Amino acid sequence: MFRTSEDCKVTAEKEAKTGTQFPGTFCHLRKKDCPSIVGVGARAKRLLGVKNVDVYALGLYVDSAAVKEKVAPKYRDQAPGALSDSQQLLDEVACCNEVEKTLRIVVTSGLVNQSRFTKGIRESLTQPLQKAGALQPLDDFEARFAGAEFHKGMEVAFSNTRSGGLALRIGGKDAGVVDSQKFTDAFFGLYMGADPVSKDGRSSIARGLATLVAQP
Repeated sequence: MFRTSEDCKVTAEKEAKTGTQFPGTFCHLRKKDCPSIVGVGARAKRLLGVKNVDVYALGLYVDSAAVKEKVAPKYRDQAPGALSDSQQLLDEVACCNEVEKTLRIVVTSGLVNQSRFTKGIRESLTQPLQKAGALQPLDDFEARFAGAEFHKGMEVAFSNTRSGGLALRIGGKDAGVVDSQKFTDAFFGLYMGADPVSKDGRSSIARGLATLVAQP
């Protein structure tokens, strides 16, 4: 992971349930002027008969300048409080290719392995991808995790590209791009949509975006 002086300007965030620290900025597709943290959360799931295991912590980073240029103008007259749970704002940022977004996941349970992780993503994405008529990219996505050794503290990053693909970095190694706009939209919808896999994560992201668009 590359860091820049921007880290000194953006406050890091700590995910409360897992204690995971997320730096103020995170670089995946570029090495400077990197996306800034807007919200954090945790994904809980039943594993091996154990309820509500926090399987990973998540943090969403966005290109602040792009949000202010491409999205914020239409919300200038609205107070941050009125936007703090705005699904319209979340959807607009999620689907805007010109706003670079990175979802950074940190594994927080030793019960998580490659198979369980990809199975969980597949289960969550199957319905929206079926609705969009775009199931094939799911196999491409899953294949990119082949051989990945999951462990507590492992990091996985997902970023949208300007062309609408989803770039992956698994355990610190670039793992290519799933070249499908519909897949990318569905993926970010898991965390920013109306029925998210992490409700606290969505709420935190919504508040962070509301604050960001209100800034001059």
